[in-house]
Amino acid sequence: MSEDLGRHTQSVQSRGDTSILVLSCDTYADVWPVFFTLFFRYWPDCQLPIYLGANHLRYEDEGMNTICVGEDRSWAQSTRLMLESLSTTYVLLFLEDYLLTEPVDGALVEALVGEMASTDANFIRFRPSPPPDRPVPGHPLLGELAPGAPYRVSLDIGLWRREALLSLLRDGESAWNMEIVGSRRSDTLSGFYCSTTTVFSRTNGLERGKWKRYNLAMLERERVPLPPGHPVMSVWEAFEAWVGRCFCRVRGTRLVQVVVRPAWRALRRPRATGTRAPERASCGGGAVVQQLSVDCQDHQVTSADGPEAMLRVLSSKYGFHATGILHVGANAGQEADAYHRWGMKKVCWIEADPAVFSKLEANIAKYPEQRAIVACVAEEDGKRIRFSLASNDGGSSSALEPDSARCKDEWPGVEFTGCIDLRGIRLDTLVATGALNVEDCDLLCLDLQGSELAALRSLGSHLPTFRAISTEVNFQRMYHGAALLHEVDWYLGRHGFRRVRLMLGVAQGEAWYVRQEQSEIGKMGDFLVGLAVEAGSGVGLLRAVQSSPKVAGALKPLWRAVSRRTSA
Repeated sequence: MSEDLGRHTQSVQSRGDTSILVLSCDTYADVWPVFFTLFFRYWPDCQLPIYLGANHLRYEDEGMNTICVGEDRSWAQSTRLMLESLSTTYVLLFLEDYLLTEPVDGALVEALVGEMASTDANFIRFRPSPPPDRPVPGHPLLGELAPGAPYRVSLDIGLWRREALLSLLRDGESAWNMEIVGSRRSDTLSGFYCSTTTVFSRTNGLERGKWKRYNLAMLERERVPLPPGHPVMSVWEAFEAWVGRCFCRVRGTRLVQVVVRPAWRALRRPRATGTRAPERASCGGGAVVQQLSVDCQDHQVTSADGPEAMLRVLSSKYGFHATGILHVGANAGQEADAYHRWGMKKVCWIEADPAVFSKLEANIAKYPEQRAIVACVAEEDGKRIRFSLASNDGGSSSALEPDSARCKDEWPGVEFTGCIDLRGIRLDTLVATGALNVEDCDLLCLDLQGSELAALRSLGSHLPTFRAISTEVNFQRMYHGAALLHEVDWYLGRHGFRRVRLMLGVAQGEAWYVRQEQSEIGKMGDFLVGLAVEAGSGVGLLRAVQSSPKVAGALKPLWRAVSRRTSA
């Protein structure tokens, strides 16, 4: 009995140190009346103070507090400002389109608030989906989310220790990135749980800025008028959204994490071969092989022939005439002459290796419109990086540790001669400090030997500044922790970019993306094509294509058909 009394006292004390924060912005102001009507209908006895996060607008209601954070920033930056405006230790987090559909058990919420203090938890998700990894002895209401668990960080309704959530936020990240990347950051923290039962029965009101069709009947039944401001999904849009949700659920399941991905890695291990592929050529600053280029819209197969060809194709096929370039992973600036001939008004180069940087400065000195920055781009500011130096004039140098076996197999003439210690810095940090100005840059070029996805994430809210992206992509992890093609496809697809050309090498290649809307089915198609290319690289198919024109010719019709379907 004394134990129950202690828990009850702890629960009451914790309740006084807990607030509710509804994350939103002015764009969704028309949704606020729907959210709060259903919130107070199904939780009328809520005793916690409620705060609504917005930009400038306020929701006028008795007892309601609005936190205005000013002009729209990235999701993470706005959320940080909202959390810093609160003083409570714990925050119960909602999104503005989480519409309650059943009465809330206030006693259960109060009990979980008490568990937050008694277990010294950092986060309790109030829905067991995905399910917990193991029970918590002595706490039947909780299940533990172990490090590595999918969606360990979730923006579903949940109770956060405010300082823990602040420590996981990274300026520039979207809510989607926070769930995926933030889950991995949370692996260093303990105290992540989910409830063993669903605490709040709710539905998502909107998706992709439109009301979900199946919510219309619910709102009519609740006698809540559908507000003007956001349209309703068409039947086809609803189907595409359903396909996308199914795909995300499959990617996040424990079966995929524990069985499919290890099997995939085993399939893609390099295999010994009796014959060598033809000597490979260098493309820009990286070690990229003789390539075949596949245009995902006109299905033409041609040889890749340098930056001017890229600029010409982007201009003629997609109406994009680049005027400024940010080139990250500059090496010695081999493309400087081509950029000048094309008439670029501004070119900014970024190179990490100080020794190679001096060559870069010498190469671009004759072009006043071109400037260079020495910096090691990373996803986290101040991260200590052991930068691996390669013998091919830095062409294969990387911020990641090379996979010795794979690199020796693919690049027999390249040796890694040592390492230097560098400190990482995000691209949006370079912008914030004034060292980099991306406003006049509309084309982004990346050649970072596996760190391309980290560079894209480090742009944060500046990614939409670019209209096109040319990036090296990896079909095998030549460097430990390197991002693969399907991961780059998925990230850029979620940020409004569509892959329009893919140049195939044996282990690496080059991909071009343009800012262009794409259906969920199209995004999933690109993702699956990326997986197929990686599998082909892992089992030696791409090596056969590179070494045998007959094999390449036989595979062209199949590749064209796949490209045609996924780019539709």
